[in-house]
This record gives sequence, C-alpha cells and structure tokens, in this order.
Amino acid sequence: MSLAWTRASTTSGFSGVSKRWPKLCRPATPSRKTMSFRSMRFANLAATCVALGVLAGCAGGPAPRPEPAEAAIQLPAVPQVEIPDAAFNDFAAAINALKRGNEAAAESALRNMIRNYPQIAGPYTNLAGLLARKGENDEALTLVRQAVERNPRSAPAYNLQGLLERRAGHFDAARDAYRKALVADPAFTDAQRNLGILYDLYLRQPQQAIGAYKAYQAMLDEPDEQVALWIADLERRTR
Repeated sequence: MSLAWTRASTTSGFSGVSKRWPKLCRPATPSRKTMSFRSMRFANLAATCVALGVLAGCAGGPAPRPEPAEAAIQLPAVPQVEIPDAAFNDFAAAINALKRGNEAAAESALRNMIRNYPQIAGPYTNLAGLLARKGENDEALTLVRQAVERNPRSAPAYNLQGLLERRAGHFDAARDAYRKALVADPAFTDAQRNLGILYDLYLRQPQQAIGAYKAYQAMLDEPDEQVALWIADLERRTR
C-alpha cells in the first residue's frame, strides 16, 4: 500500500456520531490508541461549538500567533446575538436525541432551530456535520457556509467547510477555509493536518504539504508516526 493511498484513506467518509457532542466548545483530539484518523476527524467535527452557552459562536482567550500564510487573513468580529431561553431547551432536545442514538430526531430538532432561530450559527454547523456523515454533501456545504457567515470565527465550522469544499472539488476554497480555521484557532490540529493533506494529495504542492505537516507535528505533545512517514516520503520525492 502506498503512502499516498494511506493519506487519501484518512480523508474519505465519516464515522459514527460521537457521544461527546455536548462538550464545551472544545475540538479535542481523541487518543490515537482508540480512534482511527477517520473517526478522530468526525468526532472533532461533531464537537463544533455545540454547548448550550455557545450556540452563537465560541469565544476564547488569546490564541497563539498564526503562521505567516494565515497572518494576512482578517476575520470579521462575531456578531452579538441574543439567544432566547427556548433555544437552549431546543438544543438540549437535539443533544438528548444524539445520546439516544436517534439521529433522525436530532436532525429534526436542528432543522427546527434553524427555522426558529436563523441568527444562531451552531445549529447550522451541527446539522451540516450530520448531513455530511450521510453523504448529503451539497446541503451540508450550504449549511456550513451559512454557519460561518453567522459566526466568522468558528474554527470547527471552517474545518468542516474545508472538508466539504474539498469533497466538492473546490480545492482553493478548501485551502482558504482551513487557513481561516487556523486564524480562528491556531492550535486547531485537525485543520492543520487537513491543510497538509490538501496540499499533498489535491493541490499537488509538496513543499507546502511538508510545511503544513511539520506545523501539525509541532502542535502535538508527541509526533504522529504516520505523518512522520508522510513527511519522509514527500522529502524523498522532492530531492
């Protein structure tokens, strides 16, 4: 099996919905000992700012300084949105449906939220993640684009947009989405890894891929052995 094929296999499809959706605005990376790259990626997508207090968007503390390629990107401020009490109850219903494994009920609840509270970004992102898992990519892409219009500083939403733009063959748009994710959260490892894969397999820019993969490795407590092999493969082929 070629290394290039292995990289491609980490970017296709979505695994099951994570029970960790209710976690607070935290794109945490599960242990590689228990989850594959595919399931890791969707778990992080599924955890996109879904906590009740951050339905309109995530606000964090000072972030690390972005890399030069991202430094020129200026993201708009997040609009101030009032979230009605009823929206919290509706969102809790969606989360409870997910905990029960009832994706149909969760999808219905999220669609109702979009109808009733169109100004809130979170339901758009989460519904997009559900639809992407089912392969309904066109609607998912429309939804996640609407999500980043409402919250232009949501790193998980931009990361999901990047994956969906890439699926649609919009490689430049995917690159821009991943870069915006890294401006919104320079420590967002998923977006950094996905950017490297995009450069490597889709844009065919090996030097940029090497740089992106090395930046990803630098974000980790311990180097990723698989990505180290990808870097070595690219460096060998570009000598």
